[in-house]
Amino acid sequence: MLSDLEAIKHQVLLISTDLPPSRAAIRTIGYLESVSAVEAASDADYQLAECDALLTLARNALAKGANAIVGLRKTHAHYDQPGSQWRVSRVIYSGTAVVVT
Repeated sequence: MLSDLEAIKHQVLLISTDLPPSRAAIRTIGYLESVSAVEAASDADYQLAECDALLTLARNALAKGANAIVGLRKTHAHYDQPGSQWRVSRVIYSGTAVVVT
C-alpha cells in the first residue's frame, strides 16, 4: 500500500496550503473526504490506516479529474471497539480537489 501511495503522489499534488506556490487553480472540483477502512489498534495499524485514507482520497481526486488536493487535513476518531477492551482509531483525510497549472 505504501508503494501505491508513493506512485500516486507523482500523479496528484497533495498540499496542506490553499494553493501551491507559483501555481494557479484553474478549476475547483470540490470537497473530498476519505475515512480509513482499517481500524487501528497499534502504531503499525495507525500507519496503515493513514496510508489507506490518503490513498483513497488521492484516487478519488484523480477519478474526478483533479491533479491536486489543496487544504489537505488529517483528523482521527477514537472509539471503543465493541466487545473488547481495546480503543481503536480511524484516520480521516479531507481537502479540496482542484486542477492546477
